[in-house]
Amino acid sequence: MSTWTYHLRRGDYSRWLADSVKDEELSAEVAEVEQDPGDSVDDARKRVRELIEARYTAPAEPSGMV
Repeated sequence: MSTWTYHLRRGDYSRWLADSVKDEELSAEVAEVEQDPGDSVDDARKRVRELIEARYTAPAEPSGMV
């Protein structure tokens, strides 16, 4: 967990999303999490994961299919 915290506090996750993934919108959302001093490390990790999953995880079943 210390590695996660180190990179979180440096803003590395949002920078990686902007520079490598080329997703500026997601990068901005993750930057907000990185800069939120009220979040515990576990909460921040959960929020970042939820942001990524919401954007890049396909639904279990395509919409419109029955």
